[in-house]
Amino acid sequence: MAHFQYEAINQDGQIVTGSHSAELIQEVEKWLSNQHLSPINITLSSSDSDTSAAQSLPERTSFLDKFRGITIDDLILFCRQTATMLDAGIGILQCLTIMAKQVSNPTLKEIIKGISQGIERGDDLSSAFARHPKVFNPLFINIINIGEESGTLDNSFNYLAGLYENEKSIKERIKAATRYPKIVITALFGAVFFLMSFVVPKFVTLFEKSSVALPFATRLLIAISNFFSNNYLVIIIAVISLIALYRFGLNYREFILARDTFLIKLPIFGELYIKIYMARFCRVFSVLTKSGIDLIKTL
Repeated sequence: MAHFQYEAINQDGQIVTGSHSAELIQEVEKWLSNQHLSPINITLSSSDSDTSAAQSLPERTSFLDKFRGITIDDLILFCRQTATMLDAGIGILQCLTIMAKQVSNPTLKEIIKGISQGIERGDDLSSAFARHPKVFNPLFINIINIGEESGTLDNSFNYLAGLYENEKSIKERIKAATRYPKIVITALFGAVFFLMSFVVPKFVTLFEKSSVALPFATRLLIAISNFFSNNYLVIIIAVISLIALYRFGLNYREFILARDTFLIKLPIFGELYIKIYMARFCRVFSVLTKSGIDLIKTL
């Protein structure tokens, strides 16, 4: 293991220093977060004999990180640590500079650098965040804007961290609740595909030798089986095309409205879907009103 020296801010706004042993700098960041400390600077101890090994591992991790997007955990960490530093009296520009050095996600790192540069050019903080709509949604921008106007940016970032944490909790509950149905549906489709591709064709030769006229249902089953057996490539292309078409449709409000209308009409799942979004609406409504946004603008 390598030995790292760190400088961080505690919950009282005081700067603390110390050392921690770990294989990667990301592990030190995670450990500091668990200790409710916001890192300012983390450096590898010069006396560490494992320097070369420790330095080679982060490079590989950094390379792999380039292929992942910004996760909700990244945003929670960013908002929570920014709020802690603001509460300690550190200016927003310095906070962003520190965060740009500390975040491990390379995409978020570049975005934070861009926001810092925008502020240096004279942009408002909310305007600088608004330049990245794929990462920071209108709710995020509005809460930051209210924090700017009222001088309570630390509260705004804390609200946002709590909002993302609740969002993560709901998503985890949804995944847990739908895990079994997904497994059953996947197994069902897999079984149908296996039967149509490998089992039914073995009976086709028997049916062909028989002089008995086959009923319509049996002939339909054989036709479907032949399609599965002879068109693997077509099926794969069709599935990939449907997934791509769905992702493309998410860019259009009309498609999202049609999708949601369909989902809320589903038996059992429709009611669950409505409850999920009602809980999300109430939570966001509460955050916006607590942030000082008037009722009409909130709605």
